[in-house]
Amino acid sequence: WVMQAGLLKPVEGDRLLNDVLGGRSTEAALRDTAGAFLACFPRQDRFRACNALSLLLRDDLAGLLGGPQRVAAYFILSIVHCENKQPETSYLYHNPFYRLLAKLVLSKDTPAVERAAIHRILVSGYTNEIQSATPVALLDYSARSAPAITACDPAKLSSSITFEPEPGVRFWRDIGNKGAKRAGNFSNASSQHARSAPGGRSLEAPGGREVPWNLSSETIEEALRAPLLPSRQQDLISRIKAQPHSDPQFTRELCGFDSTCLPLLVENNPPVAVELLRKVLGAGQLQDLMLEYFAALVGMEMSVHAMEVFKALICDSSIPTDITNLYITNCIAKCHGVKDTYMQNRLVRLLSVFLQSLVRSKSAQLRDMVIEIQSFCIEFSRVKEAATLFRMLKTIEQA
Repeated sequence: WVMQAGLLKPVEGDRLLNDVLGGRSTEAALRDTAGAFLACFPRQDRFRACNALSLLLRDDLAGLLGGPQRVAAYFILSIVHCENKQPETSYLYHNPFYRLLAKLVLSKDTPAVERAAIHRILVSGYTNEIQSATPVALLDYSARSAPAITACDPAKLSSSITFEPEPGVRFWRDIGNKGAKRAGNFSNASSQHARSAPGGRSLEAPGGREVPWNLSSETIEEALRAPLLPSRQQDLISRIKAQPHSDPQFTRELCGFDSTCLPLLVENNPPVAVELLRKVLGAGQLQDLMLEYFAALVGMEMSVHAMEVFKALICDSSIPTDITNLYITNCIAKCHGVKDTYMQNRLVRLLSVFLQSLVRSKSAQLRDMVIEIQSFCIEFSRVKEAATLFRMLKTIEQA
């Protein structure tokens, strides 16, 4: 299924199912299975492979993965994007698949033993005890702890897997705190980094290099918290444009903003989010940083603002076709997954209007998805917007 969705080539799918999650993975240490994954997929392919793995875990209708293989897959998702993080940092806070794993733990639709296993991975996955365990052993342990997870108060369960950054790492939640300047990566930064500086001054960023002071942490925090006035939005967009492409991590280093904040910025100030993403995605030399933002983009909830941002990036070719395909595939899957008819119709209508706008803009990125989109339209033909989209596609096809 994931190969049909265009996430993996057939040879990559074989590697994932046979070389990584084959029969031997049930008795291999979890760290060894994760190592096999890293060996099979070079850095630039891991995001696609992890997304394919997450979709397979969610929609494994053919039963390709047994219980032990599913546990190994969850472990891979928990660590694969964190291998270069410093050990003293909250590594899961950086992981684009953390929210998926946390949602599975909190969902009563997830089998109790799997909930317990994922919970154990999230809480203790960095320890030698878990990394050296086999999936079978972890499942045995989880079977004993499953009743406690099931009976646990949802608020307490959520709190147990909510990871905030460690004191040595500055993120947007730290903005404005008096102690922010003492954060590890900012130990040499002056206190003026915590407030706006006038006009064209330059400041010394961490690492000793000079960067123009075009952004303030207060402005970024304000943009995350609530919609800005149009004039304020335009001012912030101008400041983002002024930042050099040679320093695409300026938001993280000077303002504490990273990909985990993206949904807040998208929902409150979409035009600002578009400009910031153009800046980050235009920095081809930082593949890992782009992968973080791609994961955050694809993982966002369906909304008018999220699709507005996606459309802007698609229309100016800022985003790769496979990421667009993945986003559309995920949106279609979300429409299928909603049980409430009213909510399902609402999401179908939202996605159909989004796709209509891409068709009208003659986006070449939809070519690979035409068959899947047409199937979506046929299935939800009761929704007027989906039927209209189908007619548009047929008209283009005949032309």
